[in-house]
Amino acid sequence: MKPKRAFDVIDKPTFFGSLFLLLAVTLPLIIYPEQGAVWVLLAKDFVTNKLGVLYLMPGAVGFMTCIIFSDIGISNWATQSSIAPLESQR
Repeated sequence: MKPKRAFDVIDKPTFFGSLFLLLAVTLPLIIYPEQGAVWVLLAKDFVTNKLGVLYLMPGAVGFMTCIIFSDIGISNWATQSSIAPLESQR
């Protein structure tokens, strides 16, 4: 079997979409560093002063949800820890 080339394996819309987004953000910052610094400061001030903790909550909730339903989460813990005491009482 012939090995696949890397270009055949990648998800092209995701790769080129993220590459475009990365270049669309970084190139203007490289070309216009003074104006870019002002825009970055405005964005940081908006996120920290206007949104506060609200911008962190979706990430924290998503992370906790992934942990809960993973192998180390509460679903696995509940089945192991709640069954063991019941079996030892028999």
